[in-house]
Amino acid sequence: MTLREFIDIMSHIRQDTYVEYIMGMEDDEREKYINHIAEYFPLPKSPDPGAVSRLSKRFNLYTNILSMKLGQFILLENELKKENSELYVASLIIRPIEEPSFDNEDYEREETIKEALLEELFTDVYSVLQTMLLNREFILFNKFSGVIYNRVDIKEQEEEEEDDYEEDDETTHNSQWFWYKVVRSLANEDITMYPKIYELRMSEVMVELSYRSQVSIIENARARAEDSRQRAMYRR
Repeated sequence: MTLREFIDIMSHIRQDTYVEYIMGMEDDEREKYINHIAEYFPLPKSPDPGAVSRLSKRFNLYTNILSMKLGQFILLENELKKENSELYVASLIIRPIEEPSFDNEDYEREETIKEALLEELFTDVYSVLQTMLLNREFILFNKFSGVIYNRVDIKEQEEEEEDDYEEDDETTHNSQWFWYKVVRSLANEDITMYPKIYELRMSEVMVELSYRSQVSIIENARARAEDSRQRAMYRR
C-alpha cells in the first residue's frame, strides 16, 4: 500500500464514510482496499528498523528532533496538532538526499517532494514517522522534561478540549504566540536576529532553554525565600 492509498483510507475512516466509499468502488478496486485493511490494520505499534534503513539510503531522514532546525521543529509541532497531517509531517522529516540543510522555501519543490512521498510504501514512511515520534517523546518528556512542555499540562489541555473548554483571552494569546515568544526570547527581543534563531539546531536550542529554565527556577525560589523572610520580619 502506498502512502497515497493509506491517506485515502484514513481520511474516510476519520470521517466515518469508509463503508460508503468502499461500496462505491469497482469490484477490483474494492477488493484491493479491503485486502489493504486486512493486511495493515490495526497499524503497527513500533517502527520497522529495516524500513527506516531502506528510506535512509534515498532520503535525508530527520528522526532525531535534536538534528532539526528550530523553524523546522516549529512547523512539525504545529502539524502534529492537526488531523490528516501525515503527508505534511512526512515531508518535513523525509527530505531529498541532495538537500544539505532543511529548506522548504520553494513551494513548487515542496509539492514535488510530497508527490514523490505519496508513491512510497506506506509501511516505510510510517516507520520513519513512528521513529521520529518515539524520539520526540524521549527528548521532550524525558531528557528535557518541562523545558518546553509539561506532561501534566498536556494532559490537562487534552481533558479541557474534550470538555469543550473555552479559552480566555490570555490563554488564547499564549497559545497563538507560544513559539513566537520562544524565538523572541532567544533573540533577546532583537527582531533582526529572528532569521538566525529559526536556523539554530534544536540541540543548541534545548540546551539553552534548559539552562534558562533552571535559572528561572533558582531565581523564583530565591524570590519566594526573600518574600518569606520579609513577612517573618514584619510579624516580629
